[in-house]
Amino acid sequence: PLIYEIAVHKKAQGKKIGLKLLEESILALKDRGYEKLALYVTIGNTKALNLYDKLNFVSEKFNFCQLELQE
Repeated sequence: PLIYEIAVHKKAQGKKIGLKLLEESILALKDRGYEKLALYVTIGNTKALNLYDKLNFVSEKFNFCQLELQE
């Protein structure tokens, strides 16, 4: 699967909502048997890249990150 966009309203940022959304998405995809998850990343979006790095996503291509779901 590919997540093209994830956003948290500016007033709600800093409360780890984006982290929780991604963690729950990852768990749901693992439960359904998916092996990989790809995310589109806007170049220069350091907040998103830092979050994806924290969740062990790997930069694969120009502006995509990927996570192996099966460990």
